[in-house]
Amino acid sequence: MNDSEWDDAKRAYPLGTIVRARVAAMFQFGLFLEVDQGVPAKFFLDIASYAPEKISDTPEPLPHVGEMVEGTVVSQVDRDQQIRIRVGNASWDV
Repeated sequence: MNDSEWDDAKRAYPLGTIVRARVAAMFQFGLFLEVDQGVPAKFFLDIASYAPEKISDTPEPLPHVGEMVEGTVVSQVDRDQQIRIRVGNASWDV
């Protein structure tokens, strides 16, 4: 992605934006998400940033590839051209 496309992605998804995305790939450290085909940015959900509202004391399993998640844009990392998403309240916010 060139700098112009990255700037467009940052403008399209500013901090605090609610995003619905499909899980594109799953790794030990987190999930890569696909938001829409028109935005070439990498959307990433760190495992530590996945804390959906809990109804029970049982931890919520991570969503699988193909499942939809909804979260908030919490950072834009220029070095990686990556938009980071958080689902729910992270453990450090509780």
